[in-house]
Amino acid sequence: QIALYTYLVLFVARISAKLNIFYGVPQINIEFLPEPLQHLKSYFRQGPITPAFPAAITFLSFSVACLLFQVWQSETHAAAVGFTLLATMTTLALLEHWLLLLPLPDAKLWRWMLPASNAQSTETQ
Repeated sequence: QIALYTYLVLFVARISAKLNIFYGVPQINIEFLPEPLQHLKSYFRQGPITPAFPAAITFLSFSVACLLFQVWQSETHAAAVGFTLLATMTTLALLEHWLLLLPLPDAKLWRWMLPASNAQSTETQ
């Protein structure tokens, strides 16, 4: 049962993040798209947040609160571990959503892994 809930948390969080990126978020990194996938940039919208973002944040925050309550109310260690896993995954999804707003220069962190020709073209931009 915990495996099903884990899958549902990951699925819902992934769809929510994709929809928020499609609708528009302030920060998105598209420098890492390889040449054959450059057309995907047209699906990513950088702009102000939309009502989908607060809805996703509210839903994920409420889910974390409910899961932490279940951890606290668990009668067995197995249930506590399962709900802790779910709460952790949901918290990470919540963090992922919040990072869509922060202007972190994470492209500089991963620039070392790009091929030389691609790294030079991103430095000039």
